Amino acid sequence: MKGNNFPCSFNEMSVYAIFKAEEKFRTIGLAKIVENGFFDDLICRGFGMRMEKLPLGEDVKIVHMNPDGRFFCIEESSGAAIEAYLLNLSWIPIYVFDAILKHFRENYKKPNCAFDSKSRILSEIPVPLKQNLKFLRKKIKKLWQKNRH
Repeated sequence: MKGNNFPCSFNEMSVYAIFKAEEKFRTIGLAKIVENGFFDDLICRGFGMRMEKLPLGEDVKIVHMNPDGRFFCIEESSGAAIEAYLLNLSWIPIYVFDAILKHFRENYKKPNCAFDSKSRILSEIPVPLKQNLKFLRKKIKKLWQKNRH
């Protein structure tokens, strides 16, 4: 690495960015929209897509779970529905994984249909009681620690 321009966290993604910059080779990012679809880099970052909050406060792209098992995000600049070929669910609660997997398993064999703007989105997935209690426990613990000092 040249100089002190390195990220706060050091992982495979930051190493790739540094290597690419130092070796000066051309690539295309997977998140680039090609033929009306893209590969999501990280669901909790917009990267040109509209965002929403999950019930427990996490920021995520708005992801429509289309009736045919496909997933769509909404491009911020145009309002167009863009198919997400892959969703990177890092930093997202496990109940969202479960709902996405269940939706895909139940619908992926159906023939492709037009994007349905009324299809279910991630913020509409009900939060299981266990997840709600875990969230509440963390919140209470934070408040208790804050008030102790």
